[in-house]
Amino acid sequence: MHPALENSLQENQEEMHSFLTQLVNIATVNPPGQNYEQCANFLNSALIKLGFKSEVLPVPPNEALKALPEATDFPRYNVLGFLDTGAAQTVHFNAHYDVVPVSPGWTHPPFSGYHLDGKIYGRGTADMKGAIAAFLHCLSAFQRTGLKPAFNVEISFVCDEETGGKLGTEYLVEKGLPKSDFVLVGEGAAGNRVGIGHNGVIWLEVKIKGRAAHASTPHKGLNAFEIMSELTADLQIFKEQLQAREFQSPDGNTMRPTINIGGTFGQNEGAKINTVPETAWFTIDRRVLPNENCHVAEQELCERVQSFAEKNPQIEFDIKRLFFARPYLISENHPLPKSFAKAIGAVYPQKVEYSVSTGFNDSRLFGLDMPIPTIGYGPEGHNHHASDEYVTIQSLNRASQVYTAFLETGMH
Repeated sequence: MHPALENSLQENQEEMHSFLTQLVNIATVNPPGQNYEQCANFLNSALIKLGFKSEVLPVPPNEALKALPEATDFPRYNVLGFLDTGAAQTVHFNAHYDVVPVSPGWTHPPFSGYHLDGKIYGRGTADMKGAIAAFLHCLSAFQRTGLKPAFNVEISFVCDEETGGKLGTEYLVEKGLPKSDFVLVGEGAAGNRVGIGHNGVIWLEVKIKGRAAHASTPHKGLNAFEIMSELTADLQIFKEQLQAREFQSPDGNTMRPTINIGGTFGQNEGAKINTVPETAWFTIDRRVLPNENCHVAEQELCERVQSFAEKNPQIEFDIKRLFFARPYLISENHPLPKSFAKAIGAVYPQKVEYSVSTGFNDSRLFGLDMPIPTIGYGPEGHNHHASDEYVTIQSLNRASQVYTAFLETGMH
């Protein structure tokens, strides 16, 4: 790395840490989508200060409401910026600014950006406002030194990734707004790993309707809860059968499909301790390997539920898809991950590995729908979606160094 860039990154670390704290202070909780406009304006101003041609893109209310009823009270905003360096190729950096709701058990205020023992605590520090701070710190180093990145740089800061990205990255992709040769999503791998893909996911909701009756005469009813219990037991067997499938990621990790049953569950109004429950519902989260087909995986699940339903014809079953995201994978031999691996190797002494994330992110939207070669990388965070989420200052600093090394050398 050019000594001037290295010195700038080192000497101005506190500015990056302060920026992350300010970003965490904006509680962009999703759902429902709080403080989006404030955060989008904050990030847009930061890009303009770095010399970007940038704008806040509100999602038109009529389009937002088609996908999300609560968009009436919580409008959606994305940010899109472009820095023309005169390069032959353009790299796009993508990051979401929304965060999941706060769970109980925090020992530090969740939106404080509290600094302690080399860590910055707060909702979004790890997922994924830390990546935003690290990348902007990288760009600031280029601006301060007068050096130019080897790429033109396009950036999207988006909403709603935590609820599927329909009005965030997916909205921008459907509009054909990203114009780049390569995409770097700021999550999906960290440290000495390049993120070359992620699992897919299927979310289903299964509703069961029986017949209510007085608890003193339960034989007159059809207990939806008991039927639900039998169905979930059958799905446990199906879950075990899926363990025969596997995917070997390039880093040697053996991945297998997973099913989480009952992430949410419940019954309709009218429930009472002395009433046979007429309704019951629960959700299914099925993670799909890169070597599986998402549509086939969904069909298998639905057929399993339908097969159980056929054995209980007196009960009504309804299956509803809540969300669907395909798995994504780029070859570790593609020039993009290979070039990024060299940037990591310039910062980390360990052998660089190529990994596939068990979670999903917006890589699929760029890599499959556009399609543009896409990888994932960000700071190494901890306690994602849990209490006392944090990112270490060391990993923030190193991530900014990796980003800088990549932008400096380009594709080679």
